[in-house]
Amino acid sequence: MAQAITVLLVLLIISPAALAVTYTVGDTRGWSTGFDYTTWHAGKTFTTDDSLLFTYGPSHTVDEVNQADYLSCSTTSPISSSATSPTTIDLTEAGTRYFICVTNGHCARGQKLAVTVTAASATPASPPPPAGGAAPSPPTRTPTTPATPTTPTTPATPGTPPRTGSAPPPPSGGAAAALSGRSTGLVAGLSVVLVAVFGLMG
Repeated sequence: MAQAITVLLVLLIISPAALAVTYTVGDTRGWSTGFDYTTWHAGKTFTTDDSLLFTYGPSHTVDEVNQADYLSCSTTSPISSSATSPTTIDLTEAGTRYFICVTNGHCARGQKLAVTVTAASATPASPPPPAGGAAPSPPTRTPTTPATPTTPTTPATPGTPPRTGSAPPPPSGGAAAALSGRSTGLVAGLSVVLVAVFGLMG
């Protein structure tokens, strides 16, 4: 039991890290000239838990710049600069990040990357209030009226059979005829028996 709890705690601790992704820029091609980084990052989602890993040779650099310098391949005021591979850039803030290689002519030959970073765990926005600004009132519940208790039936007087509901309907025509036929047969049978008894007695 203690071992299972320990494993669960370890999983809870490492689960946020497991959700973070480290993207190797350019995959097996790495950070170099003559590669389309716009196509490489298309379809990828970068969040504030993720990182970019730049791998490159000694003739390249990784400089983070603003949008204007990215568009003009300018190196006048880099935000950060690195010339030692590999270079890891943690995406800690939401927004668009811009990277270029400052080696002469490399940015113009496509060694540039712009990624848009979104917040890793955005809090869902609250629903807008209804028109007029009034808060919605809770639904009202109409109480149900309890059923009226039924009046108990009066117990039957000893010696008389209890009455349960209304009297049964009279038998239909076919049932009356059958009962009449049975009575006639019973009377005839009794007559035969009585005649036999009186004959023995005489």
